[in-house]
Amino acid sequence: MHHRLSFNLPGTLVFGSYKFSEARQEKANTLLTRFIVSNMLPLSLVDNEAFVEFVNFLDREYRIPCRQTLTARLDGIKMERAKTLKMPGVSLMDGTTDIWTSYNYEPYVSFTLPVRRTGSSSEELSAIL
Repeated sequence: MHHRLSFNLPGTLVFGSYKFSEARQEKANTLLTRFIVSNMLPLSLVDNEAFVEFVNFLDREYRIPCRQTLTARLDGIKMERAKTLKMPGVSLMDGTTDIWTSYNYEPYVSFTLPVRRTGSSSEELSAIL
């Protein structure tokens, strides 16, 4: 649906009512997730009062996802990307991630990937970024 414009007071532009479609909601959620991940921001950003106020100013119809929803989205992305990872000789692998912020507000992301190579014991690959 398109925006309908009207003018209430001189110099005041008002957007008429419209429906924020599910497709637009999903696209906005994808872009928000990408923004948070690419800037290594804490997921708690979505709970920040100033962030909520900013987003509501841009579009009151957008429903900001909660931290749990973002975590689920990231877990889904992680699982999809893990499916495309090719490691010769690996018969079993699983992965975990963790995201946190230090006391100095520095963002961290950790990846742990336990793997079992065919015919050998388990080994663990991990990294903190």
